[in-house]
Formats: sequence, C-alpha cells, structure tokens
Amino acid sequence: RRSSDLVRFSEYVYRPWDTHVLCTPEGVTWNKSAVINILLTIGNKQGSWILHFLNHMSKIFKKTNDSNFNIVVTEFDGVDIDMKEALKKSGIPHYQHLRLREGFKKAWGLQLAANMVTNPNSILFVMDLHLDIPNHFLDDVRKVSQECHK
Repeated sequence: RRSSDLVRFSEYVYRPWDTHVLCTPEGVTWNKSAVINILLTIGNKQGSWILHFLNHMSKIFKKTNDSNFNIVVTEFDGVDIDMKEALKKSGIPHYQHLRLREGFKKAWGLQLAANMVTNPNSILFVMDLHLDIPNHFLDDVRKVSQECHK
C-alpha cells in the first residue's frame, strides 16, 4: 500500500446481487502461473496477420510482465515475412519455431507444434492470428483451463 510499485493481481471473485462484498467461490482452484503454449501454424502469405498477432502478444507481455507463455509456430512455405526475425524483434521471451519446406497443412502443423511442447503440466492453446487479444487473455486461458479439468 505504501509502495509505488505496480503489481498484478488476478483472482476469481463475485459479488452477490444485494451486497457490496466480494466473495471467493468455493472449490475453484487454478494455477495462476501455468505456462500457456500458444500453437500457431502459418503459411499462404499470412505475414501481416502474424505481425498483428505478435504485436498483441508483445503488448500483453509488456503490460502484464507475465512471461509464462510460449509461442509455438510451425511455418509452411508461402509465408511472406522472415518468421525467425519477426519472433526475435517482438520481444516475446519464449518461442519455438519449426520451418517446413512444403505446402500448408493446418492439422499436421498443429500436431507438430503440440509435439514440440515437453512440459506435461502446461496448457496447449490453439490460436487464430486474426483476433484482437485483450490484456487479460493469459489469465482467462488459465481460469478456463482449470474449470475444464474438474
């Protein structure tokens, strides 16, 4: 309270209709620092959309200082940017990249991306490049993931 340091706080709470008290639901648990592996498969001149996605994720990282995510990209022929350079310049702390010299195959690319993840306790999340991503995205993925495992 007496510090000017910024901190991030994320918790499940709710407020009953007729009160101003915040309550914590019983039986809800989630790993607030679980690593999220965001799986992408790209090709077919998607360079501008890749940059759109990386820009959003870079802003999220800078805003939240949450580094518990990993971008996992399988790249097929037909990408119109240097993917390695784009990842490097993004400032995103963790990423994996696999370049394939063949035509685009989305399902196979996602499987290869999933195979690159070695932590069995992490979250796999398949992502579309075309979305605008809010700053609370990583926390939302972690919460939903834990609810699904009940």
